[in-house]
Amino acid sequence: MSSPVRLGLARLSSAFKGKDGKLPEYYRQLASAESGAETWLGVARSALAFGEPERCKGILEVFLEREPRNISALLLLSYACQQLGGAEALDESVEVARSALGHASEPGDAGRAALQLAVSLGSRARLHTRQQLDRQQDRAEAIRLLEELTSATGPAAGTPTAAGADGGAAPAATPPGGALGSAHCLYCLALLHAEAGQPAEALAGARSALAAVQAAASHSAAAAGQPHAWLTCLCLALMAALLSSRGQQKMALSILSAAPCDAAGGMAALAQAKRALAAWAEGRAPLPAGATRAALEEALVQVWSELAAALAASGQRAEALAAADHALAAAPWSAATRAAAGAVHEALEEYDAAAEAYDMALALDPTHAPSLLRRAALHARRGSGPDLALARDLLGEALRYEPASAPAWHALGCCAAAAEHRAEAEAHLLTAVQLSAAAPLLPYAELPLEPLL
Repeated sequence: MSSPVRLGLARLSSAFKGKDGKLPEYYRQLASAESGAETWLGVARSALAFGEPERCKGILEVFLEREPRNISALLLLSYACQQLGGAEALDESVEVARSALGHASEPGDAGRAALQLAVSLGSRARLHTRQQLDRQQDRAEAIRLLEELTSATGPAAGTPTAAGADGGAAPAATPPGGALGSAHCLYCLALLHAEAGQPAEALAGARSALAAVQAAASHSAAAAGQPHAWLTCLCLALMAALLSSRGQQKMALSILSAAPCDAAGGMAALAQAKRALAAWAEGRAPLPAGATRAALEEALVQVWSELAAALAASGQRAEALAAADHALAAAPWSAATRAAAGAVHEALEEYDAAAEAYDMALALDPTHAPSLLRRAALHARRGSGPDLALARDLLGEALRYEPASAPAWHALGCCAAAAEHRAEAEAHLLTAVQLSAAAPLLPYAELPLEPLL
């Protein structure tokens, strides 16, 4: 065992040691002189599955001192950094994924690395503390990578796309994970198109992803042990969000409630997906390959939140509140879930309950722009001078985190007009008009963006 690895194991020893001073069994596995790459990667994956991305990261950093070009370890390290979140961790996630892509020598490895890099870039683009231009550049690069992976005639089909680590041509990337992996790439691409304000591409991509995942499931004899249901659920939730943003509430509701609908498709699959997601999230069934419990719970919360909003928009109060309660039960400390509950109450014209939900969301995350925007709208509804002043303050705060939000600029213009500040109102409303054409359909993306490990 090399000296750097011994030093790394010594660091892990102090990090792994429990309160009783004992080391866990998996540390002994790593310390064994015979431990190979699969042992290290297996222990790292176990740490990640148990919700310990920091520990997973530490294990992989020590292993990479021994094998710095191990593609699987690099990709797992990038994913662990992505799970940690935050600006520094996501910067590292992108850097490590780029390194993996540069070292990839096989098309399959290049495909896995390209997908992880796209996902890392897309995740970093969601950081509202970053400059808007930087976020747009990250998202554009992620879209390009995924378009190359999913294109039948593009670079992913056989044309090298970048220089390898040794200066030669990088191998042509192919989508990882077979048919299901291709479907997953299509879903990630559709989600990024939606966030980039490209509605036609997003909806077409979501439908293509849904068709691909259903085709993959129909050809798999072991579909129950694979994340087909999870991916189906995500595709349908994305389609519903896109349709509802276009005012097609009934169509969105039919998709999410599994009612028959000629244009939607996949209704039985959605019902199965809901059951499977709930079973996995509650621990009644083993996790599918390639999925983490956190991602499954996030998907389930998103489905219930979208369903609650669609039911509220159609006036079905009891059903909407029940769906919102399901989302809150799954993620009670999530600002996004509290904001979704507030939107349900607001659609039902229960404004005091809506304000309480938005206040709870902001207590959990003071930077949550959707809650700032909706809380401001509730103040603006009252129309008094103090309420309009509060609304303007809240909208200004929302625009700090989402400066390209057309709805926020429009609301700010309406507040200025109500206060008879005409010049200011015209300027804000003009900004809203200019931004609206390119305003993202999902500016505060909540659907998970993850690689299929």
